[in-house]
Amino acid sequence: MEEWIKPVMRTIRHIKRAFLKQKLLCDISAKKSKKANTAMEYLLEQTDNHQSIRGPKRKK
Repeated sequence: MEEWIKPVMRTIRHIKRAFLKQKLLCDISAKKSKKANTAMEYLLEQTDNHQSIRGPKRKK
């Protein structure tokens, strides 16, 4: 292997690792927001059900 290739390969490896780490963090945050979204949807569903029990909302 050439002498100048080693540091280049190392830098590429570092960049790759940083990129993958970033991707992982993005995935984790996406999962969290997905959970939050499902919770919000559930709550909205409950309120919708509640209104349908009480009857249609009056239009102003």
